[in-house]
Amino acid sequence: MAIKLYLHIGHTHASSGHVSALLAANRAALLARGYGIADAQLQLEGEPGSAAFFEPALHAGQPDSATHDAAFKALAASAKAKGLEAVIISAPNLAVPGGATLVAGLQAHFDVRVIYYFKRQEHLVVDWWLAGAFKSGIGLNAYIDEIIEQHPRRHYRDALEEFLNTFGADAMRVQLLWFKVLEGECLERDLWHALDLNPDDFEVVPEPAPVVSSYLANALKESPYLFADENDEELIDFIRSYAVGEPTHKINPLDVAPRRRIMEHFQPENRWIKITFFADVEMAGWNAVPDSDDRHYDVTLSGITEAINVNLAMLKELSEDVARIKRRMGLK
Repeated sequence: MAIKLYLHIGHTHASSGHVSALLAANRAALLARGYGIADAQLQLEGEPGSAAFFEPALHAGQPDSATHDAAFKALAASAKAKGLEAVIISAPNLAVPGGATLVAGLQAHFDVRVIYYFKRQEHLVVDWWLAGAFKSGIGLNAYIDEIIEQHPRRHYRDALEEFLNTFGADAMRVQLLWFKVLEGECLERDLWHALDLNPDDFEVVPEPAPVVSSYLANALKESPYLFADENDEELIDFIRSYAVGEPTHKINPLDVAPRRRIMEHFQPENRWIKITFFADVEMAGWNAVPDSDDRHYDVTLSGITEAINVNLAMLKELSEDVARIKRRMGLK
């Protein structure tokens, strides 16, 4: 019988970092149960996570199913030599067109199960903005306008269709990040269930809150000169290093109108997802937007903390500006 291989393909911005943390924290416990985790070289020795292994081929475009066959064969041989029952590959960058083609060869060596998490597109768009778009000076609402005007009405479907055609419906486990459908109403219990394991046997790892919240990003986007480009993390690293207290999860920063625009834009894709993967699942409300604002606003210590962190960042930049002026004037 072929060794099972659980292939976590993403989606990016769908708690993939939390999945990685869960696997890393429970590596020894998984190994004790016969589960090995592939590393960045697609071997069973290093730190869990294989996204870097596939990145060059994905970046080059037109992936070939035979590109990594030797590596897949070696992984299977290593797993067999170690007496493993299963192998886990976590590579959330695979949930793109071409990703399924790149890993199709795994089926020659393993009994493959695909694990895929995704979130409502209204949350995904906010995550895109927080990932760096705000550094260009664009506000969230203007960014949403760009997405509606320029982005296709399908973001998840192309990759999902490719994996579905490559691995088959029985090998696919597609799950919405929504407590009403997650096993145990949380990601980590759902993940262990997807891996055919008992959630109670593993260490709990809290999901990390984002370093940059929508409130912080909204403040920083007023000063795009603070960033060289969207990938410039110097100021964010400073905020992280000098942050007072722990970052917290925030409520949805969007009003009802932009939320509805986003969800209506992706409505055809969401209908296909429901019919294809959740035909027999009760999911009333998963794709809906309320008629009125359903968010709760509270003044909290964490909110005050974040304001302090923003001020610290601004003071750092002001201090550096003053230092530059002094140097130019020959002052100490």
